[in-house]
Parts: sequence; structure tokens; C-alpha cells
Amino acid sequence: MHSIGEILQLEHECKAEGTKLGVETLKYSTEVAALENRIKEVTLNSRDEINHKDIQLSMLQYKKHQEEMKRYCEERMAREHKQEMQQHISEMATKIQAWWRGTMVRRHLGPFKVDKKKKPKDKPKKKK
Repeated sequence: MHSIGEILQLEHECKAEGTKLGVETLKYSTEVAALENRIKEVTLNSRDEINHKDIQLSMLQYKKHQEEMKRYCEERMAREHKQEMQQHISEMATKIQAWWRGTMVRRHLGPFKVDKKKKPKDKPKKKK
């Protein structure tokens, strides 16, 4: 069997090993916590970078769509203006043609001449 001195020495070694184990466990826990915090920071930073890149990409797409819409609106306005001008020109040409035709009819010119071969119609006599 073991003597009391050996038992005390073994207990002392066990306590020392327990204390050493407690210190190492505390050190390990501290390192693990620090590494977990570092991982969280890196993860958050990478998420922030990803979000920032997504935001930049979205802004570029927004600007591109805005430019596309602006260009389309300008083209549509130009097309409408051109159509209105064509309509106005057509109406004015019709007015000029009507005025000219009226002038020709009133002055008996062109195809609206009075034929001299035809007799003028006799006026009906008034009955008394």
C-alpha cells in the first residue's frame, strides 16, 4: 500500500494538475471567445462589403434604367412633335387648296370656265 506521504504528494500533484488544467481551460476559453469574435467581425465585414457591392450594383442599374427612360421619353416627345407638325402641315395644305379652288371657281378659271358654246339658261318669266 501507499504511505501517507505518497498519498499527500499524489493529492498535491492532483491539485496542481487541476489548477494547471483550470488555467489552461480558462486560457483556451479566452482564445476561443477571441477567435469567435474575430470570425463574427470578419463575417460582418464581408456581409457589409457584399451589401455595399449590391447597393452599388443596384445604383448602377437604377441609373441605367433612368437614362433608358429619359431617352425613351425624349424619343416619344420628338415623335409626337413630328406627328403634330405633319398634321399641321396637312391641315394648312388643305386650307390653301380649298382657298385656291374657291378662287378658281369664283373667277371661272381652269376647268371651271364657262363654255361659250352653251347657252345661258333663260330666266323663267314671271307670271302676273
